Amino acid sequence: MYIYLRDHDLSEESNTSRLLQERSQSYLASRLGDELEELAEVQSGEHVHSGRQSDTVLEGSQVGYWLFLLAAGCSIPYPDFEPHQALLEGYHGRYNDSRVIELREECTRMVASDQPETISRGLTIGFMLIGWACAAAGVDPLAPAEFDLGQMRRKGLVQ
Repeated sequence: MYIYLRDHDLSEESNTSRLLQERSQSYLASRLGDELEELAEVQSGEHVHSGRQSDTVLEGSQVGYWLFLLAAGCSIPYPDFEPHQALLEGYHGRYNDSRVIELREECTRMVASDQPETISRGLTIGFMLIGWACAAAGVDPLAPAEFDLGQMRRKGLVQ
């Protein structure tokens, strides 16, 4: 879907297409950094909408959205960052608070690079952080993706 929106200018109907048409990697990286911070703040109790589990799903979904926009905008193929593997790695990893901060900073720095291999590694780290947050909140690591898919179905974007 993101590739289609990148390759076909549907900016009038789709904010996602507009973002991809603008090709502002720095803006996408900045928004990702904001969402990664919010995801971490959900885990610390500093960012609350309706509860830790549902907030983790929401913020994890938003992090995934910006990661996929970066991947599409930078033409990084799915196999180069394998989000499903990264989610599980993060889910089963044991990260302390200082390691999570390091990973967040590393992720945002790497996705702002002009080197595809570095961007791919940053995307991987971003998905690991979603997995970490899901484990910390006791949420299935696929829940953010399922939430996002449900949103797309409601908008008629996928069946």
